[in-house]
Amino acid sequence: MQRLRLLTFLLPICFLAACSQPSNFAEARSQSGSTKVAARTFTWNDRRAIGTIFLGNSPAYAPNNPRKWLNSKDLNLFTPAGKTEFRKRMMGLAAYSIHHLRQINAQGVIVFDVEGIEAADGAYTWVGDPRLLEERAPEMDEIADEFFQKFKDAGLRVGVTIRSQFMYPYQTPLPPRWWEKDKNIAHYWSYKTKEDAVKGISEKIAYARKRWGATLFYIDSNNDKWSDVIAKVQQQFPDSLIIPEHTNNNPDYLAFSAPLERVDAWKYDVNREHREQHPQGFKAVLIRDPKQFEQKYRISLYDYLLPKVQVGDVLMINVWYPEPYQQVVQKVYRDVYGDRCCTWNPKNRRS
Repeated sequence: MQRLRLLTFLLPICFLAACSQPSNFAEARSQSGSTKVAARTFTWNDRRAIGTIFLGNSPAYAPNNPRKWLNSKDLNLFTPAGKTEFRKRMMGLAAYSIHHLRQINAQGVIVFDVEGIEAADGAYTWVGDPRLLEERAPEMDEIADEFFQKFKDAGLRVGVTIRSQFMYPYQTPLPPRWWEKDKNIAHYWSYKTKEDAVKGISEKIAYARKRWGATLFYIDSNNDKWSDVIAKVQQQFPDSLIIPEHTNNNPDYLAFSAPLERVDAWKYDVNREHREQHPQGFKAVLIRDPKQFEQKYRISLYDYLLPKVQVGDVLMINVWYPEPYQQVVQKVYRDVYGDRCCTWNPKNRRS
């Protein structure tokens, strides 16, 4: 509750100017098992951190706040007063997040759940289809343009989650405790062909780019065996950063995306050979539950992240609340880049 009170009274924060160039491409070819993947090695020289925001972060069911926004049981999104309060809190959260993004000198922010998490008790958490925003979360649809514009006005890139499957239709709001009766009410289907997957993912990305100017995309639940799907999506949007969740440590992904690593769930160390094969390649390292990570691996977060940033990886960290590990991220970048943060040159890579 203290966090929400802070969010309510925060004023917009000063602006941060972007300082990097969009991606450009050089032709390359990579090998994926026995299948050749025609790819383009992309260049994304901005290696500053990326902020992450999770707007619906409560497992509790609240009938008047079915999308579980802001861990709030007191929001009533079915009244004019409730919608006014919702907008006030969301704009406060944006301002608060911008403050933390500036502290870590971030390049942008990804909102993982712009559609809310009404179906989190079913087969999935993230909807990952911004085209469904009006249908799945009409209260957010009304303010989403203003919400993202705040970050863009601060000189930040913006992005969203893109699901690599398509949604099973359902009527919102879902009935009370629906998951106890039939979890399949909220479900999704996988694309049957690679061509369908490329088309479906690309259409979702195109919508977010046109509506909000988004250029950062986390690809949720992708088929790691279909690396050429991600390659073809990246080719369609050369000025966007694609972060696929699953890669099965396949180095081909380094040629056209930033493979995800979650420090609380799985470690993904790229060896020297793969780094040399893809000198511009890098991972996106998502920092979640760092205390759990430190206890599990018996290494400090700083000591783990430092060599990753030294070889060009990008760190991702929560910014919608005062995460104490933001200071660790600041120190890592400062110790690696000093005052030249954070334009990447592979000649400066430390093995």
